[in-house]
Amino acid sequence: MRLAQVVCAFLLFMFLSVSARACSCREPSPVCSVYFGTPAIFRGLAVEKVLERPPAQTMRDQDGKPYQIMGSGRYRVTFAVNEQFRGETKRQVTVYTSDESTACGFDFQPGTEYVVFAGTNRQGDQLSTSVCTMTHAVRDLAKDEVVQGMRALATAPSGARIFGSVHLGQEETVPRVTLTVRGPLTLNATTDAAGAYDLKGLPPGQYTVAATLPNGFVTGPEQSFTLADKACAEANWYASYDAHVRGRVVGTGGTPIAHLYMELERRGGAEAGGLYAAETSETDEDGRYEFQRVPPGEYFVIANSLGSAPDRPYPMMYFPASPTVDNAATVQVKASESLADVNVEMPRAWNKINVLVKVVLATGSPAAGVTVEGTLVSDGFSVSPMTAITGADGVATLPVYEGQEYFATALGDGMPQHCGGPVRFLAKAGADLGVIRIEHPLDDCLAQMDSASIHPAYLAQ
Repeated sequence: MRLAQVVCAFLLFMFLSVSARACSCREPSPVCSVYFGTPAIFRGLAVEKVLERPPAQTMRDQDGKPYQIMGSGRYRVTFAVNEQFRGETKRQVTVYTSDESTACGFDFQPGTEYVVFAGTNRQGDQLSTSVCTMTHAVRDLAKDEVVQGMRALATAPSGARIFGSVHLGQEETVPRVTLTVRGPLTLNATTDAAGAYDLKGLPPGQYTVAATLPNGFVTGPEQSFTLADKACAEANWYASYDAHVRGRVVGTGGTPIAHLYMELERRGGAEAGGLYAAETSETDEDGRYEFQRVPPGEYFVIANSLGSAPDRPYPMMYFPASPTVDNAATVQVKASESLADVNVEMPRAWNKINVLVKVVLATGSPAAGVTVEGTLVSDGFSVSPMTAITGADGVATLPVYEGQEYFATALGDGMPQHCGGPVRFLAKAGADLGVIRIEHPLDDCLAQMDSASIHPAYLAQ
């Protein structure tokens, strides 16, 4: 399993009961693109910052010990207004922002002057802002491009503006692309040698802009904007080579295999093995898959890239029929070329059997209603492990695939989450894995998924 999948599975595993996502946004630019659509914009001194939090909730872990969950809060920031650009003119304004950077909260510091771009709530009685706006601290007012840009709008000539560029990949541009603009007026424009265009003096109104690329390239759909007088909009397109890699995944006897995840990988990544996923796909009911918009290069095609699962009794398999990259064949893709019949042959489907395991708490009493997971040793931290729930006696019947090596772990409730195991075993019908005691922090179980915890029955083989 590649590192990206390992990390993804690990994060899902670790944060099952916690919803935390990093803030990700693109700051708008230039100011004319957001000025007319922002309800309140002002320059002011932050004079007070007060944290507001909802009451903490008390929960209990599996041993009955209480713990508290503190919800995210917000800061109420009061500003003394020095200059009003949009919205109702006031001498003092209150703005709210999240107290968490992961929720894009802005870190205001009392005693510092800021330019604040604020939206309103549904009731229209509160203002809020975030790092995803053009809100920023004022370091040098005379050199502040946002402030000077807003001041200049008052005397700017009439007419809206649409500008942007067409890029191929991260850096390359696509010159001489035709842009078709429809709105209060209709016109065509062509990108310059750097792939850029700039249309000024447009009458206000609603516009759509579409990019027509040369043969062999594809890009996204048209974009729409509603522009006030003196407003602007940036419309960029990211072009791709119109190349395809198509094929079919079949099992023994040529039977098509549906709903397998597919990856098109190439060398040069930082992940384990020096490979990274360039494109992904999934087989249809006839076992067919297709990778689209493939850049030129040398690739590996992998079937069942997420590994085995309760409904996928197969290992990962490289084109044409190799379980490892060492014996895999490469696929050479030229610019805007389409390749067909890149077919992958899977081995015979694994046979599903059951093994028994008993789970107890740290006190030794049966652990009822907890999840037992069976993870293939070859998959590392599986995205889709085999699972079972223990009964009142702490016993679970775990489905696994015969002849495969697994780690068995038991996941306890509560925060922080605890676990038992891992126990490493070879899957045989009716095998009894013995007792797993829930006594470790979760990360300890993950770290122990190695040969140090091989089940005695496996050692005897």
